[in-house]
Amino acid sequence: MPVQTLWITPVFVVVLLATGLHLQQAQLPHPSWSLFIAILGLGGMVLGAVLMSTPRRLMQWQHPGTWSWSLAAHLAAAALLHPAWGVGALAWSWANHRAQTQLEQALPLQAEGQRLLVQGQILSLPQRMESGWRFKVAVSHATALDGSSLSFTLPPLMRVSVPYAASDAAPRVGEVWRWPLRVKAPHGFFNPHGDDAELRAWAQGVQVWGSVTQRRDAPQAQRLLGAQEAPLGSLEVLVERWRERVRDQLLQRLDQVQATATEASSPTQTLNFGVVLALLMGDQSAIAPSDWRLYRDTGIAHLMSISGLHITAWSLLVAALVRRLWHWADGQGWSWSLRWPAPQAASVLGLLASLAYALFSGWGLPAQRTVGMLALVVLLKWRGHHWPWITQWLGIAAVIALWQPTSLLSAGFWLSFLAVGVLLVETPLQPVKGQGLRSLAWRMVQGARTQWRVSLLMLPLTWVFFGQLSWVAALVNLWAIPWVSLVVLPLAVASVWWGTALGWAMSAVGWMREVLQWMAAWDWSVGWWPTAHPVWMVLAVLGAMVLVWDPWPWRWRWWGVLAVWPLLSASAPVPAWGELSLWVVDVGQGQAVVLRTRHQTWLYDAGPGLDGGWNAGEQVLLPMLRALGWPLHGLILSHADADHVGGAMAVLGAHPQLTWLGSLPPWHRLHQLRPGRVCLRGQRWWVDGVRFEVLHPLVIDNQRPTNRQSCVVRVQAASGSVLLMGDLEMRDEQALLDAGTVLRSEVLLVGHHGSRSSSSPAFLQAVSPRWALIQAGHLNPHGHPHASVVQALRDSGAEVVATPACGAMKWESVRAGQLQCERHQRRRYWQHPLGIQAVTDATR
Repeated sequence: MPVQTLWITPVFVVVLLATGLHLQQAQLPHPSWSLFIAILGLGGMVLGAVLMSTPRRLMQWQHPGTWSWSLAAHLAAAALLHPAWGVGALAWSWANHRAQTQLEQALPLQAEGQRLLVQGQILSLPQRMESGWRFKVAVSHATALDGSSLSFTLPPLMRVSVPYAASDAAPRVGEVWRWPLRVKAPHGFFNPHGDDAELRAWAQGVQVWGSVTQRRDAPQAQRLLGAQEAPLGSLEVLVERWRERVRDQLLQRLDQVQATATEASSPTQTLNFGVVLALLMGDQSAIAPSDWRLYRDTGIAHLMSISGLHITAWSLLVAALVRRLWHWADGQGWSWSLRWPAPQAASVLGLLASLAYALFSGWGLPAQRTVGMLALVVLLKWRGHHWPWITQWLGIAAVIALWQPTSLLSAGFWLSFLAVGVLLVETPLQPVKGQGLRSLAWRMVQGARTQWRVSLLMLPLTWVFFGQLSWVAALVNLWAIPWVSLVVLPLAVASVWWGTALGWAMSAVGWMREVLQWMAAWDWSVGWWPTAHPVWMVLAVLGAMVLVWDPWPWRWRWWGVLAVWPLLSASAPVPAWGELSLWVVDVGQGQAVVLRTRHQTWLYDAGPGLDGGWNAGEQVLLPMLRALGWPLHGLILSHADADHVGGAMAVLGAHPQLTWLGSLPPWHRLHQLRPGRVCLRGQRWWVDGVRFEVLHPLVIDNQRPTNRQSCVVRVQAASGSVLLMGDLEMRDEQALLDAGTVLRSEVLLVGHHGSRSSSSPAFLQAVSPRWALIQAGHLNPHGHPHASVVQALRDSGAEVVATPACGAMKWESVRAGQLQCERHQRRRYWQHPLGIQAVTDATR
């Protein structure tokens, strides 16, 4: 490593460590700490620089017999007070200052759930969701619905959701509207190893979500200015208008293609078009959930969005074309090709091409990171700095960490960062050999070598972030990366100007999907492992990097395989024989509970599902169970309501041998997928020393309302019991009391999400729960849990905990007096500051 990079490499490392440390804080310190740490950082930089320059001077004048001890002391001091620590302190202060500034614009807690009249301009391309449109809005004015002024300031940027029925006209970029909105701070599901919607909103600068209210007393949404009449506002609006026109043009061409297609091929073409639209414009909502599952299982989900890999491939393609053009112009004797060297022209124009593509794709966070990464590489080459590859990687990561600190928590950042690093640093590894066909063969070998390296690095990363290993990923990526980057992507870009290219691009996607479906059907194509400790995850990634590092001989590089072994042997803790672990999963306005014994995992209800294809089974339950390493052995479905069985289809589809028990009528569609057994009082069974007993329904009557048919289950472990109520109502609770049923339990899953129709005082007295757990959506339209029910639960001596404030809840029978909230265990400063008390107060 050159001497001039010895001092800067530790600087990059410390910047990354300082930024990562800041992201681990549960709460931000007082703003004065930023200034204090910054002053210490500046002082440390100066002192470290002085100490680093003293050892050479000491060697020149000290006596040979005594200088070694003094030199060693100064070297130790220089290591402890290296200027990098001062830079790290400045990086921490900068991240803290930015976070404090953003947090000051957050929606006040007292504004949660209020209905406002908001006026603003649409900034982003409206996306079609399951039930309506979604887009970003620059807020210009806000009042209460009655026109009175607000006691708080609304954040300047918000995300608005508009149901299709609430607006006669589709929203357009640049238009100014006035909407009646119900506002709330970003708040998503919070489960172990689950997605963090609040982090995504924070990274995008969105501090409030608004949904159009359709109450009778609310005014209608009104368009005030059209896109052409409204002021331009910003460059973002100009770019988004251009993108919207291109999308409309592509949709028209799709209609023309489908008009000539057969009825059977039309749905397939729509799926293919969704991939083209995602690659071209970043609109991932156009890709069907079934296709996302296919791309994840084959290890190429990273290719189906605007990623750093695509932008880099486009930049390299343009740079190669520019280099060819320069050489051709030089051969023609044109003087202009000599004024600007071909390598510099290729790198600069390639960078500009990546910038144009990133802007057109929506200038999302992955695009911003990649353009910044490429700009730094071009700058280093332009200035003639020949840094080692490790210094370049660390430097790029440090710049991105300072620019967007939350990038360090993004799976997309690390996936694209390592893939782009391989493309930039390791290709071409050697100069091209030979001419003609020999040169082509050599390039193909080099390309295959690069793809192998990318695939090998992707394996531990997909394991770390998604809890799965696609055994076919290396083989798929070997041809899918060049196919998408060099065939589908250029055709998609060309389709903006040339209509015929759209049909070719869709055909290329269709051919790829057919091959992927064939490979995904292999029995061994996908493997699932539990998520391990972060230390073992990092070690596995480093082991993969050792394997692909050329300077080391293979007898050393094979040691990288051993680094993966701790990850392979990872397993989630399980209860002892006769004991029970309970996970009440955060699925919003729905119900799903995981029951774990010594050797088996049971699921009570499968969460909600939406008409557009989203369901809690696919998006929440399966990823969580796979990350824990717990395959399902049994499924209990309380009743037929969609908020309880919406995810059951996905759960059963992922477990071909799984049987289920439930109170579903014979005509329910789940019986067609896999016939189940009827839930009826008196059924009981033992699992690893834990007793499961059905308490309700007393009789089978499919003419009764579904709530009254709820399958009530009591689970008795050696050290405690759990009572799962479904949506049972008071009259049926009384029937259980009249039958003399044993109900006393340490944990009560409150019936009907805390509705007034359930949880009578007599019933609560019979149960006498230590914990009353409520599954409900944050600010749900039903007002669950109701204040009277919460008070009744507290009067019975129970501690009331709800998923909006707690996230997923974990209870273990061996520690019956303790309850673990996922939001409290992994608290971070960007998350919604909702306390357990606040969730009940918000529903009063």
